[in-house]
Amino acid sequence: MDHMYVATGIIAVKGKYNFNEYGVKMHIFTMALDNCSPGYTRLEVLKINPNSTFLPDIELMIVTDGYRLFLSSEEFLKTFQNGLIKKYDKWTHPHVNASFYSHGPCLSALMYNFKGISSNIEFDMTFGIKCHSWPVAASEWNNRARSKGWPSREIVHIISAFPVHVVPVGDYRSNISSMQWRFSFSKAERELIWNFNDTQLQCYVLMKSILKGKLQSFSPDELSGYQMKNLLFWISEEYGVKMFSKENLLFCLEICFERFKQHILKGSLPHYIIRDRNLLAGKLDTRTR
Repeated sequence: MDHMYVATGIIAVKGKYNFNEYGVKMHIFTMALDNCSPGYTRLEVLKINPNSTFLPDIELMIVTDGYRLFLSSEEFLKTFQNGLIKKYDKWTHPHVNASFYSHGPCLSALMYNFKGISSNIEFDMTFGIKCHSWPVAASEWNNRARSKGWPSREIVHIISAFPVHVVPVGDYRSNISSMQWRFSFSKAERELIWNFNDTQLQCYVLMKSILKGKLQSFSPDELSGYQMKNLLFWISEEYGVKMFSKENLLFCLEICFERFKQHILKGSLPHYIIRDRNLLAGKLDTRTR
């Protein structure tokens, strides 16, 4: 299971903004896309508000780049992860054994004997900041032509009103990675999955199972279930939901993994919502492919 903790008293906006819209309790940062790969941004200080409900000391997370001030994703992540570990250590002791490890913007908790269940339970927690609006790069998804009708215009309209967040992880290939944040469309992606039919869901579960059991061992840090999810979104949009029938399940799996193979050979798998973000960028050397 997964959970996002959304920080209160802080928001990311596009360009200059009317401070009064958020009253007197918000730190306001503007999305600065310069020097960032698609799907990433920096958060430049627009207004630091001493009355913000944001609890940590924001000043300790501000870094400089020339004359500009930015919110450090690295310091933000450290602060919230340390606070959450202390919280869960206190909550779990002495009835539950828990261990924690971080990956990307997430803190993963592995718990044993959780609520009397003598088995391991693992869940991810991440930390986000709400964006006032969707990034410009995602507007293509809202207006994309879909000849097969998936997702429907109604679902696209509903999803386009969902909040977008930034999470504290930068592009590891960048020398300013510690200042960068990645756009997260977790609520939109969840809604798309909820609109899968039974065969699409079965296909998704099997894709992740095959990835974990057969493929991930070749490159465990570079192949992920998130890539599988985006791939299935693209296949569903291209072929339409009618292809995903019970009798076609194996055929659908073949199409998905053949397409995944092609993406790996090219070293390019576009993110479903921000098309220009490559989910295979910098991953899988030529020999592994």
